[in-house]
Amino acid sequence: MASVPLVDDLVAALGAGAVKAEPLDRILFSKDAGATRGEVRAVVFPNDAAGVAAAIAVARKHGLPVVARGAGTGLAGGAVPADPAVLIVTMRMNRIEVDAANRTAWVGPGVINLDLSRHTAPLHLHFAPDPSSQAACTIGGNVANNSGGPHCLAEGTTSNHVLAVEYVDGEGQVRVAGGPAPDPTGLDVRGVLRANWSFGRWVSGGSIANWAALEIYPILSAGMISFAAAGAFRALQNLVAPIHVLLRTIDTFLTPRAARRFKSGGWGGLRALLSRVYWLSVLPAIALLAGVSLFSAPLMRFLYGEKYAGYSGMLPLLALAYGLWFAYAPLQACFKAIPWTRPVFLANALATLSIFSIGLLAIHYLGLAGAIGGQALNGLLIGAVLWLTWWRASDRGPRAA
Repeated sequence: MASVPLVDDLVAALGAGAVKAEPLDRILFSKDAGATRGEVRAVVFPNDAAGVAAAIAVARKHGLPVVARGAGTGLAGGAVPADPAVLIVTMRMNRIEVDAANRTAWVGPGVINLDLSRHTAPLHLHFAPDPSSQAACTIGGNVANNSGGPHCLAEGTTSNHVLAVEYVDGEGQVRVAGGPAPDPTGLDVRGVLRANWSFGRWVSGGSIANWAALEIYPILSAGMISFAAAGAFRALQNLVAPIHVLLRTIDTFLTPRAARRFKSGGWGGLRALLSRVYWLSVLPAIALLAGVSLFSAPLMRFLYGEKYAGYSGMLPLLALAYGLWFAYAPLQACFKAIPWTRPVFLANALATLSIFSIGLLAIHYLGLAGAIGGQALNGLLIGAVLWLTWWRASDRGPRAA
């Protein structure tokens, strides 16, 4: 193990068996199950809260932040350092103390989700939150992400099953929040709305509206025109499907870097990063969309024979719709990274309304061309709102998230 002051102090505080700092170890623990990677200076494996406090004290001494990690099954980058940090892995903190009479348990953050239910099964008890990774994910990670699963539809997410949390604050003090007394019965509507509104704006705005534009128009085409028209719509979408790969790659690459750039360089740094992303990606996007537009008829015949050949003239219009999507997608990723969710929500809410107003009229009068045109209108509306907001706000910063 490398002999550096940080590592030496961690070994002195926790023991050599609880510290890893070799290059391979730091690389392995620099990311979770997602695509984002951070920089880890050292990895520690405390056995209890006192060990966590000791690790935090050493990190503070060396001016480094700390990041907690369970099993590393998350996809959202919650266990990935945004800046060089000491990583505290909680897997060894796996004690379970059950109070069967009160149907509660003090559980270490490193306990595997499924192991808790197995441990309490003889008492006819189980832990309801059951994410798909429950055989590997930890209770600490479940608490951090408010994880859910099929049982949560009826029994609530992790936050509904936690009465108290023992934690170590930024100064290394061990504290307890909450206690054995349960919360009042009934749904805490105000708490849910206050805690989740910003995230909910992003999901209901960005994700749902993007999904609606891609999926609702083919469904409307089937109902208002014919199943053949809906099939043709899908066939046309398949030809421009590679643009999805490009946009997802941009989102995965850009979001964490935009957050760091905005933190370090403000609007100027974020503008520079966004410009580079557009310059690097615009040529592949134009080549793809122009290619399918210029060779629409041969491509349709090659892939589908004569079945949808008569619809090949619609492909340039669909390419335009996807081009408009490309025009705002990196910008939308930057809004997400800051985070500033209100413009995203407003833009996508406006676009969703257009689907069920102008979109329906367009399909009624123009058929499949109206459906594709409605999809293009969605991209135009979202892009217009986001870019107008960006140009107005980049000189003075967002007013509210």
